Amino acid sequence: MPVQVLGNELTHLFTSVLIVRNHLWHHRDLSGKFAAIRSKVESASLPDWGRIESAALVTGPAAVLNISTDIDRQLDWLCAETPDYLLTHPSNLRSLLHRARQKAVSIPSLRELSTFGEMLPADLRDLAREVWNLPVTDVYSSEEFGNIALQCPVHDENYHIQAENLLVEIVDDSGTPCAPGEIGRVLVSTLHNFTMPLLRYEIGDYALAGEACKCGRGLPVIRRIAGRRRNMLRLPDGRSHWPSFPYEEFTPIADFRQIQIIQHQIQDIEVRLAGPAFLSRETEKLFSAKLCELLHGQFTVRYSYPELIEPSAGGKFEDFLSLVADSS
Repeated sequence: MPVQVLGNELTHLFTSVLIVRNHLWHHRDLSGKFAAIRSKVESASLPDWGRIESAALVTGPAAVLNISTDIDRQLDWLCAETPDYLLTHPSNLRSLLHRARQKAVSIPSLRELSTFGEMLPADLRDLAREVWNLPVTDVYSSEEFGNIALQCPVHDENYHIQAENLLVEIVDDSGTPCAPGEIGRVLVSTLHNFTMPLLRYEIGDYALAGEACKCGRGLPVIRRIAGRRRNMLRLPDGRSHWPSFPYEEFTPIADFRQIQIIQHQIQDIEVRLAGPAFLSRETEKLFSAKLCELLHGQFTVRYSYPELIEPSAGGKFEDFLSLVADSS
């Protein structure tokens, strides 16, 4: 159910402070050029990084592009803009990196890749290092709360909960707080939004609770964002887990731009592949065998070939979606 969350001057202040904190933690040179490829924007060239950054610091210019733009055009746009920093969704970054590798395109000006809005797959950091030799810095955020947790600048596997602004709990199905190393539901409470308080608001995400970070920051730690319940695979024996199917496992088998896997029924899996060509029957069999191996189960796998796999209305791309989980 879509909700509209109201804020006030204090919540806007904390939103701004946490955005600036993220830049400072990662030692970004704000005199450089910032580029964003995201939803809900019109393509434009801007004199600064944005209202929040320019209110606190002197910044260089920025450029924004709508994420619905074709990947080849996105890559051409980046080459023309020569930014120092790029912000986009993880799924879009993956498509850019794959196309850049195919076309042997490098962007020497880039210093850092930043992601937000989706779960960051574990293999995407390795892909970014391989293709452009760049780090990926992730942010855990939501429309309701803004920045919930920022990636540690020292230990990139850790996310520091922004506890000055939010109370974040990770609890099991009975509501008991999870110990470090356990995965549970994420509940968030606002500490300053007296206009519209949200108390133990369940945003639908699951996360892995972490131990105190060795960087010395005293903020609580999320070790990993596991995903949403609808992103959980259901197995025939009643077990469930978040699936992992790194793209690199499939690229030796087939050439494709995008992939989305939908579990319609317990043993009914649809693989949606976007271009450049349909797979042969033999290749589909090889693909299915590898997929079942990675999903740790036996499934009936069928294929569809859309020209483009669109993100959701909120601009997020889900590479795995279980309709079984949604109906449970």
